[in-house]
Amino acid sequence: MNKDMTDEILLTNEGQFDFAEVSNEVHDVPKLELYRRKKVDMKANSGSSVSFMIIPRELGYITIKVTTHSVLAGDSVEHKLLVNAEGETQYKNEAVLLNLRNADQAGANVIINISNNAVPESEISNFSSWLLPSIPDLANLIRLPFSCGEQNMLNFVPNIVNLNYLKNTNQLTQVVQSKALKYLDIGYQQELTYKLNLSFTYYFSSFSSSKG
Repeated sequence: MNKDMTDEILLTNEGQFDFAEVSNEVHDVPKLELYRRKKVDMKANSGSSVSFMIIPRELGYITIKVTTHSVLAGDSVEHKLLVNAEGETQYKNEAVLLNLRNADQAGANVIINISNNAVPESEISNFSSWLLPSIPDLANLIRLPFSCGEQNMLNFVPNIVNLNYLKNTNQLTQVVQSKALKYLDIGYQQELTYKLNLSFTYYFSSFSSSKG
């Protein structure tokens, strides 16, 4: 616009979030507001920004609808905002010794202990192999090898498989490649610390009690 004006910005709430209060007061039950508005002074031929602090009530996609109007014009835009669980992803693995000397197959029950401070409604998945998750998530499976010899390789080998797949399908980015190569180098150097007598005939593992 070629003249200064005051715009009114309206954020509509469909009950999927709460408006945060910037204060030191503690409210037992958040008050559900269906909208909140702010006014902003606009200079001629310029832009400005306005912010609304919100706290999502649910995970998944929530609707963000913003409407603005002044004495000369108005507009509205609506987008979906993806809300993920807070916190960081935690990985746990359990080594199980299976005896196949007298049987064609064997199994074991593994108890997964969930942390008391786990985020409510966050996703929990368990796999018998790191390679079982879906193909689109392969880039997220580049992990730092750690722990004993077997568990170090449990993360080391899938990194190679994931790296080759992403490269051959033209999905490999420079960031993922750098991360994968760094983790492979760390995992390889760590695996070398488990050899005894300058040979690879024996590795320290969860089922033994010594390390070379």
